[in-house]
Amino acid sequence: MGKNNLIIIFVIIFLGLIFGTYQYFQVLETERVSAVTVGIPTSGHDWTQMECNADTLCMDTANKRLGVGTNNPTEKLEVGGNIKASGDICGGGSCLSVLGKFTNSCGAAATTYAYSATAYSGTYCAISTPTPTAPAWPVAGSSTTWTCPVPAGTPISCTATHSN
Repeated sequence: MGKNNLIIIFVIIFLGLIFGTYQYFQVLETERVSAVTVGIPTSGHDWTQMECNADTLCMDTANKRLGVGTNNPTEKLEVGGNIKASGDICGGGSCLSVLGKFTNSCGAAATTYAYSATAYSGTYCAISTPTPTAPAWPVAGSSTTWTCPVPAGTPISCTATHSN
């Protein structure tokens, strides 16, 4: 094989590598763009000047915020509309499924107090505000009752008794 034939083979291989690399980057760019559709700033604007509408996914990279269905996210993730999840949503060690099962109950203040006691100890309700909001302290030998709200149905009745 002559020197000229080796040069021709080398040029063909080299051009093949260049063309293959170009094609690879074209496919990579196309796949990247189709994988995530984000609100992209128009020409002359930067990422801090997002021009999104409510139908897009908007990233505010300056403030590290993501908006879904909103063009001005004010939190790390803000969703304008309903959220659907096939699993639980958790954060900080707590999950929403636990909150759905949690119902209100009487707080620690609903107990029997010794004659020497002069004030309630603890909360009136496990969650939320009682009715009345500040139950009167029972006189010795009597009781005071308040209610704690529930999502549906009859509120929970709580009683504190002051011993004789």
